[in-house]
Amino acid sequence: MQTLLYDLRFALRQLTKSPGMAFLAVFTLALGIGANTAIFTVIENVLLRPLPYPDAPRLLFVGPAESPRGAGSTSWLNYRDIRTQSKLLSDASGYSEDVSVLETRDASQSVIAPRVTVNLFSMLGARPLIGRTFTVAEGQAGGAQPVLLAEGLWRETFHSDPNILGQQIKVGGSSRTVVGVMPNTFRFPESIGPELNKGIWLPLQPTGRC
Repeated sequence: MQTLLYDLRFALRQLTKSPGMAFLAVFTLALGIGANTAIFTVIENVLLRPLPYPDAPRLLFVGPAESPRGAGSTSWLNYRDIRTQSKLLSDASGYSEDVSVLETRDASQSVIAPRVTVNLFSMLGARPLIGRTFTVAEGQAGGAQPVLLAEGLWRETFHSDPNILGQQIKVGGSSRTVVGVMPNTFRFPESIGPELNKGIWLPLQPTGRC
């Protein structure tokens, strides 16, 4: 113990003699710790931590071979072929990442607004906090225009309104019906990050250009 105290006093005297060098050493150490923490966080979220869905090991990402994960895109027809013709997959869902403008009586705000095929929630075993998810009819071309709210958005922007279901809100200039609220534990697509806790989900519907 005496040796440790002596070493600490010696180190402090050396640092006070060269404050510039001491600052550089502390800054370098902090930078190294921060970088390592950031890298470990990414590795944990992407590689180590299992996805928060039932049967997560059975989930598989399918995308264009020439594009890195998350950067590719495909057509509705390709998605339909994968879902209906694959003999190895139990089910397949599609999604696209997007943003939109949510208009309320108080103000307008930009929100994360991924579009998903209506079977995504059942495939992932995800259940809404209140209300329901999308129906098959709402995933058809020209179908109804529903919207699902994230729990964080419901609590902050709509003040946890218990009568939110069935209300009409404007998203991207169009009127949509609120059909449900997804809990904060549901964060699909995971690649978007925590901003999705205050986002919305829209049904992915085929168009004449798909």
